[in-house]
Amino acid sequence: MEAVVESRRRLRLAVALIGLTALATACGVLPVLRGSLQAYYGLSNAWFGFLVSFGSLAGAAGALATGPLVDRHGAWPVFRLSVAGCAAGYAWGAVPGGLWTMVAALAGISFFYCAMAIAAQAALVALYPNDRRRVITAYLVGAALMGVVLPLIGEAQLRV
Repeated sequence: MEAVVESRRRLRLAVALIGLTALATACGVLPVLRGSLQAYYGLSNAWFGFLVSFGSLAGAAGALATGPLVDRHGAWPVFRLSVAGCAAGYAWGAVPGGLWTMVAALAGISFFYCAMAIAAQAALVALYPNDRRRVITAYLVGAALMGVVLPLIGEAQLRV
């Protein structure tokens, strides 16, 4: 009985981890909001491209920094820090400001999102050490589904 409870707890934890990581991405919705963002900030196509792609540099830095942190401190503390960092980035992005405030917020979100993705994969492998391929596949499928669902939600919000 105790093994069943532990198995269910690990499954709930894995689903929550995949869901949190998939929900944290902001860049998937940016192209849907292109017209609104360009009108609000007065962006040219080149500046919008910069806005969308700048986060990749910050994300690469986050991914590179995460490996040693996970090795030193473990996956779960780094994952929790990354969730907090993403939440702070979204809060910063919600504060009215100029274009550079938005760029900085997107950079912060991308940095911590990539850190979260690396830590989440390490945490999933720690939860299911005998099923590494299966849990990484589940993680990738969950992220891909949210990559489809989030832009649809953004599109629906524009119609309201």
